[in-house]
Amino acid sequence: MPLKFHIFSLQSKEHSGVELMRYKGKTIFCNENKEAKIPPKIPLKEVIKYYYRYPKNAKPKHKIPFIESNFKIRKDTPHIAWLGHSSLFFTHNNIAILVDPLFSMYASPFACINRAFSQTKCYKNDDFPHALLVIITHSHFDHLDKSSILSLDTQTMYFICPLEVGIYLRKWGIKGSKIIELDWWQGVSFENVLDSSPNGWVQGVGVRNLWISESKNFKNVKNDTIAAESSSKDSKNKHAPTQKKSEILKITATPAQHNSARLGDFNKTLWASFVLEFSPNTPQYKKVFLSGDGGYYTHFKRIGDMFQGFDLACLESGQFNCAWRYSHSFPFEILQEAKDLQASMVLPIHWARFVAGSHEWNEVIRFLYENLHKLNIPCVAPKIGELYPIGTTYDNQMWWE
Repeated sequence: MPLKFHIFSLQSKEHSGVELMRYKGKTIFCNENKEAKIPPKIPLKEVIKYYYRYPKNAKPKHKIPFIESNFKIRKDTPHIAWLGHSSLFFTHNNIAILVDPLFSMYASPFACINRAFSQTKCYKNDDFPHALLVIITHSHFDHLDKSSILSLDTQTMYFICPLEVGIYLRKWGIKGSKIIELDWWQGVSFENVLDSSPNGWVQGVGVRNLWISESKNFKNVKNDTIAAESSSKDSKNKHAPTQKKSEILKITATPAQHNSARLGDFNKTLWASFVLEFSPNTPQYKKVFLSGDGGYYTHFKRIGDMFQGFDLACLESGQFNCAWRYSHSFPFEILQEAKDLQASMVLPIHWARFVAGSHEWNEVIRFLYENLHKLNIPCVAPKIGELYPIGTTYDNQMWWE
């Protein structure tokens, strides 16, 4: 049965939700940066250059390697697998998370536009376990793919997304009870409900509450624990085993500097970065930052200070162009983002699947691999599909050369 949840909101002067503004007679979401509240108009010559005048080596000349991992095997420590472009998979114990799944060879309304590299791996829903959590960072076609979402519906517990992205999900037939929409600085906390019997089997996963960050500590708006309905019924039974609850995952939506134009719906839906916290208050505790898409601004420093650093930061590393400088990060800005976030390691995303802006397909990874090292921040670049234990050292094989 579906899990119950409650949404709570608490704004603070330092960490506030997204702003709204009127634009061409409509109310839209906007960025924090005054220069980027509304992305500037892109010159036609830049659009032509992007789509028809690719730079040298915009596409790889060799097959991109990938690993045939078994994503259905549980891991005792938090693991991550990069699936190409911005798609990610996380697994830890009985938690499985997909981020921006894209099981398609194109990222556009039409199959003939924005085709993926023929050398890359295309996954399908059957490659992943059931009881999934699916995170959508924003509504662009390379992050929110209708066919991929629908294929995952029956095996997904919750779709977690920024405000109003649920409009598309509900339109496609996803039940509203499975959709959690978050403003910036809002989050959802999940708990295991454990049976104290000898088997110690998980009876259900519950949504403890939605909370919003305030100063450097997390303040729960309400301390209710809302468990799965099956677990609640067992607790009423005098003969049911005693249950213990343990927090296993926190997901927080944090600011990003981007936009959400999709078939004319300009900034109708919100975009966000996300913070994942696995097994808080345990030896397995790991913090991961997911940038989503976006340009550099002061929010990276505020997020780094709020969470006091990250074991891993997955940062957008492609699609930059002077024509849309506020919507994506330039390579030198990615270095600053890593420092602002106090990241122990960086895993580049948003590359190696589509033509990436006005630059070579592997230009950014080569830059980051060399320059992050100078900052004593390791650049983790696993092959597509390779499961990597978060927070451990990684021996890069420079497969992109």
